[in-house]
Amino acid sequence: LNSLRRGDGSGDHRGRDGAAEGGGPGRGHDAAGEHVVLAEQAAGVAALSAAGDGGAMARRFECARADGSLETWEEAGEGFEDDLWELGARRSGLAGACVGLSSSREAIVTCGDDGRVQVTSPGSGAVGDKATMDVEGSVSAFDRSNELVAVGGREHELSIWNLESAERQWRARNVPNDSLDMRRPVWVSAARFVTETTLAVGTMYKQLRLYDARARRRPVAALDDATEHGVRDLITLSHDKVLLGDIAGAVLTFDLKNLKLLARHVGPAGAVRGLAKHPTVDTSFAAVGLDRHCHVWDATSRERTPVASIYCKQRLNAL
Repeated sequence: LNSLRRGDGSGDHRGRDGAAEGGGPGRGHDAAGEHVVLAEQAAGVAALSAAGDGGAMARRFECARADGSLETWEEAGEGFEDDLWELGARRSGLAGACVGLSSSREAIVTCGDDGRVQVTSPGSGAVGDKATMDVEGSVSAFDRSNELVAVGGREHELSIWNLESAERQWRARNVPNDSLDMRRPVWVSAARFVTETTLAVGTMYKQLRLYDARARRRPVAALDDATEHGVRDLITLSHDKVLLGDIAGAVLTFDLKNLKLLARHVGPAGAVRGLAKHPTVDTSFAAVGLDRHCHVWDATSRERTPVASIYCKQRLNAL
C-alpha cells in the first residue's frame, strides 16, 4: 500500500529482447506489460495517514491514490487470519495530485497540489462532504494541527488557515533580499507544526527555518545550507528536535533551539520520500525512499546506522 509502483525494469528488458528479435509476439507482450505498469502507476499511493487516539496505535488509516481516490482501511475483524487490514470505503474526487493527508476520528483532510483543501467525514462516501476551500496557490507542503492547516509551495509562502472559518489566519513574509539586492526565490517543500503557533519549515533551496506566528511574519531562526540538497520531508521528534530528509537520501537531526546539527544518520540510497515517528515509542523513527527499503532508527543509540532495514520490493512513496 505504501508505494507508487513504477515497475522494476524487468518488463522493459523483455520488451527490448522481443523487439530485437523482430517478432510480433514480442512487441505485443511489451505493449501489454506497459499497459499493466501504467495501470499500477495510476493507482499508486500518493499519501498515507493513520487515525490514532493520542499515543495509541491506529485502528484505521486513510490512503490517497494517484488516480484521485481516497480509501479507508480498517483493522480486520475475526476471521481474517492472513490480512491485518480490510478496505472499509473507497471514494473518488480528490482535487489535484494529493500532497497532504491528515486523518483523525472527526475528519479526513486532504490537500491537492492545486491548492484545494477538502474535509471529508470518515463515514461519508463522498470526498469533501464537510468543506472545501482554496488556499490560493500551488502547494507542495502541508501539515495539520487540530482545526489549523499550514500550506506552502513554489512561490507560495507559508500560511496558516482555519478549517472552520475557511479563512487565512497568518502568512509568512519572504526573507530580505540577498547581498546583491535580489529577491530570494520561495519554495516551501516541507512544513510541520511544533506548536499551534510555531512551525518548522524546510525548503527545496536547502534551508531550515523556524516561524513563530505570534512574533512576526519572518523566520525567528533560519539556517542556510542545512542539507546538501533540497529538503524532501520533515518531522518533529520532540518539542526541540526536528528530523530532515532530502532528495539525495540524507537523514539529519537538528536542535530547534539553535538549529544545530545533532546527528547525521545513514539514510536511504536515493531520495527520501517519507519520514515518520513511531506512534508509541518516541525514540524510534523510520524513513522510506527510492531504494525500496524501509529503514528504522533508534534516536538514543550512538550508532547512526538503521537498527532494521526491510526490503519492500518496490519504490516507496509514503509512510
